[in-house]
Amino acid sequence: MKNSALLRIPKTNRSILLVLLITLIGFTLRIYEISSFRPISEDTALHSYVTYDFLNNRLMFYRDMWSPQSQTPISFILKAFSFTLFGYTSLGIRFTSVILGTLTIPLVYLLAKKLYDKRIGLVAAVVFAVDIPYAVEISRWGYDLSYITPFITLGIYFFVCFFKDTTQRNMKLLISGLFLGTASIMKLYALPVIGAVLIVLLFENFRSKRTLAQLRWFIIQLGYFFLGVMIIPMITLAFVYSVGAWDQYIFTLANGRLITITLTEKIGRFMDFVNRLLPMLLLCLPAIFHAFLTRKTQRLIPALWLIIPAISMFFIPYFIDSTLYYTSPAIMILASVTLVAMTRKIWNDLRVHPPRKTKLVDSLVIIFLILILVLSFINYQQWGGFLYSDKPQVGGQAEIADFVKVNTHSSDMIFTTDVSFAVLSQRSVIKVGNIKVAGFYSDLFGYDGLKYVGIPSHPQGIITSLDVLHAIQTQKPKLVILTKSGSGTFAAVDYFIFNGDPKWNTTGIGPWLERNYVFLKHIDNPYGTFDIWSDGNPKTIVLEDFEGYNFSSTERLLTVQTTGEKTSYSFGLEQTQPIYGNYSARINYNLPGGGNASVQLAVKNKQPLDLSPFNSISIWVRGDETPNVVRVELVDANDTQIGVLAGDLNFAGLSNFIIPLSQYRVDLSRITEIGISIDNNSQTHDISGEVCIDEIILIE
Repeated sequence: MKNSALLRIPKTNRSILLVLLITLIGFTLRIYEISSFRPISEDTALHSYVTYDFLNNRLMFYRDMWSPQSQTPISFILKAFSFTLFGYTSLGIRFTSVILGTLTIPLVYLLAKKLYDKRIGLVAAVVFAVDIPYAVEISRWGYDLSYITPFITLGIYFFVCFFKDTTQRNMKLLISGLFLGTASIMKLYALPVIGAVLIVLLFENFRSKRTLAQLRWFIIQLGYFFLGVMIIPMITLAFVYSVGAWDQYIFTLANGRLITITLTEKIGRFMDFVNRLLPMLLLCLPAIFHAFLTRKTQRLIPALWLIIPAISMFFIPYFIDSTLYYTSPAIMILASVTLVAMTRKIWNDLRVHPPRKTKLVDSLVIIFLILILVLSFINYQQWGGFLYSDKPQVGGQAEIADFVKVNTHSSDMIFTTDVSFAVLSQRSVIKVGNIKVAGFYSDLFGYDGLKYVGIPSHPQGIITSLDVLHAIQTQKPKLVILTKSGSGTFAAVDYFIFNGDPKWNTTGIGPWLERNYVFLKHIDNPYGTFDIWSDGNPKTIVLEDFEGYNFSSTERLLTVQTTGEKTSYSFGLEQTQPIYGNYSARINYNLPGGGNASVQLAVKNKQPLDLSPFNSISIWVRGDETPNVVRVELVDANDTQIGVLAGDLNFAGLSNFIIPLSQYRVDLSRITEIGISIDNNSQTHDISGEVCIDEIILIE
């Protein structure tokens, strides 16, 4: 029988064709529906915005803007290549990540082939190419995690060449250090890989001989390796020095240590990592045990590449699960070693013994492999599968970006904590604070997730809502976009920015924004809920702001009246922490239970006020965490009075109540009194509290 055309190809060329085919499959998986894969994430958006500022505004990394995510401009320059080709789109944001993730596939083949043999190299390349829950997923994010993995893989490859080759060994060790040093300065979380290399060097040099000559040779090796490691960091420091960016750069280095992540949180993140890679990790275990039992250097290298970063995550305070992302090639190679060994054993045994006489160990191996397949299928389904996309959220994110683009000029600036809108709409974000923040992490405000935890030596956070207010007042963004819900930590931070929080003695920008900006649009879509404010002449009238000496700055009469026989109160001005300006109205009260009891602050007009041109009335209230409610009452010239429920007081911060005037069945053209009541809401027991009221504003 004639050989097929494929078999007539020389073995070397055949392997190259197979690797190219595997790489093509891996690229297809990574690029498939990349634009609708997921919304642009917080990390990806921040990384992209720094690149946008560099390309469009000629701002220099670290000096002119805070440059999070990376300690060297290399990753931003790589991102710029993608933007140049595809513009500021989802594809442009993610293409560099896809390409570098794809290029890692043949690197995994070369490394596994160098460590073991060609067969394991091909299997490892296949596994890395199609591992959707992890290797493929990371390449699709558009984040710089996949930027660093090929550098680490190349560093380990040349490190293996140092051991296995006989020529230019020191040069290969230097090149290994160059790639690993580049990866580590791009992301400090890659440092444990250098630690793994040093352990292997130490083990190889002193496991059999401990002589002075061996020590001298070990020191020479360290010299070559660290010379390579330090090349890119030194170039980076020279760049930072040349642009005069030391303060910003030091903050970038220190940012990861500002919030301490608890051991419980680290365990949770580690278990998420295990959950994503459970089938692969189970396959790794036999290869790891075998590596330590045989103590062969080439087998220890991938094992330590996985183990040292995993251990460092728990013992180095500011290392998190990102430390584990760079171990994926090691995981795929170790899993392939086990997979090939088990498959080879079963195949050989079945050739010797009939199926009915299969050895017990073969049955156990088959059961183990079936378990791996089942777990892989479950993981595949859990993490969305090949066809996964999140078009509704992606569409919602694009809707807001399009709205920003339509309602601004290319030279206009905006304010938003979700800078994905800025990148997609190609608009610049104002810089906030001394560290020139344009893109925000919640921890800059002292938040970890949705919980305020503060920052050591910065109890109010590095950025406060007052810093945001100062930046908006001086830089005058055209639009202010505030997240209300649905976008994770953005919602918590934007609530803090808008409302402030008395626990940390901060005042929000809401009252100022309401006076000086026009409320433009409320958008509620699958991506989240957003309020958008526009810089313009606000169509509002301040009815009362309590800035006058006699409690009123508008020559209106302020009175306090009560219902309920035993209701008591005291009324005064809040000066220590006013809601806006220098003063707010403060009411301390005690409302008896068992009946309707209330205390009301009334603003009485000397002449009837025409409210008919207005759509709503707005008030700001600092709550006291009681079950009482707030009502806003209007009284017209005919003494017709209607009260409308504004909301409850069961909160500790500020809240902005806006009541449509259409709810009032009174003569809006002749309003003589506006009352704000604290009502006990028919509680059966006495309730005492203190509330502050400010900024009674009419909105057209």
